[in-house]
Amino acid sequence: MAADTVNPELSIARTAIGWWQGQGWIECDPTISIERRSAPTDRTKALAKNRR
Repeated sequence: MAADTVNPELSIARTAIGWWQGQGWIECDPTISIERRSAPTDRTKALAKNRR
């Protein structure tokens, strides 16, 4: 899956897990070994004003 899909989902899961830990429902973060994916560099170029 693309980084634009994985990273937000991972962030949401980690936020929920942090809350669950605070509630005492779980002891550790099961996503600790999952790394965020690096997003590819945007290589698109904007058009110059005279090229629009």
